[in-house]
Amino acid sequence: MSTNTTSTDFQETFRQMWATRPPRIPKDQGGDGHVAGVCEGLGVRYQLDPTIFRVLFVIFGIFGGGIATYFLAWLIMPRYSLPISPLEAVSKPEGKQFKKERELGWWLIVGTVIFWSTTFSDTANFIGSSSLVTTLAACVVWYFLHQRTPVPPAGLLSDIPGDPGPDFSSLKPVDGFPHPYVRQTPPDWDPLGVAPFAWHLPDPGPAPEPEKPKSSVWKWIIGIGGATAAVIMVASATGTAVFIAKDDQPLTTPGIQNEIVTTEMELKDSYDFGVGNVELDFSELAPLSTERKVKVDTGVGNVDIYLPTTSPVKLECDTGVGNTNCVDGTYHPDADGKLLTLVVDHGIGNVTIHNQ
Repeated sequence: MSTNTTSTDFQETFRQMWATRPPRIPKDQGGDGHVAGVCEGLGVRYQLDPTIFRVLFVIFGIFGGGIATYFLAWLIMPRYSLPISPLEAVSKPEGKQFKKERELGWWLIVGTVIFWSTTFSDTANFIGSSSLVTTLAACVVWYFLHQRTPVPPAGLLSDIPGDPGPDFSSLKPVDGFPHPYVRQTPPDWDPLGVAPFAWHLPDPGPAPEPEKPKSSVWKWIIGIGGATAAVIMVASATGTAVFIAKDDQPLTTPGIQNEIVTTEMELKDSYDFGVGNVELDFSELAPLSTERKVKVDTGVGNVDIYLPTTSPVKLECDTGVGNTNCVDGTYHPDADGKLLTLVVDHGIGNVTIHNQ
């Protein structure tokens, strides 16, 4: 095969991958995403459990560069029902309808550059940076996912026809944009004959055969996760070491988001963190005079929560992928203060509860 033919095939494959890339499906549009709906969108587009992709980002985080890769995916994936991504919105300054996406795009670009810069300190270390290796590994995974499922489900993308798939009518489009999913009208069979335009349709055929059972989610997790880890380790063994720093000094890590609460006045109703490690310290909190319910909503990163001993604490835990010792229950029930209820909702990373 000639070089020109190979180059043309690659360009066409990349064009198709880009045109059919998955949208993000956040919670406010009917998805079950923990952060921005990236994993939820990947799961729907490629017909796999979103847990698989959450595990993949954890693997990327272990080898370094996981947050940068997540930001990059967030940057190039449009919200469900929008025709352009935050990255494309940045390059299109006109149009008020994309102002929110444009601002998000700039923030994501800054965040991606910052997290990339933490993994290499000079040009010589660029090839060996963990962010570069994990991003290349993510591109390889994306390529094979596209080869497996080249056509998206119908109604998922606003301008791409697709194969019959899930019902997306429960998802909400962005205000001012049409819903990509259009239910077929009339149905294949109109048993009551109430649709005159459907009277010409034939009687229904025999019932379809039951679908074959789907393969186990864990088979995909182990397969894709193992292949990704292998790609990263091979890159490291061939001279592109994942953890490289100038003059053999350890790489710096992104700063920890730290909140220390000591008085009832300082206690917020909710603590919302997106990406990064979090320390939430209630250990010096004075006894509460009234019962309080506080939600802790975190996305990607490790979370450490220090419980107070001056008030009873009730934990309600909803953790995603990662190690956790967060267990529903009441702690220090005999403490003097009023009850503090902590609702912990976390996506990817470890959650550690410190109970003194």
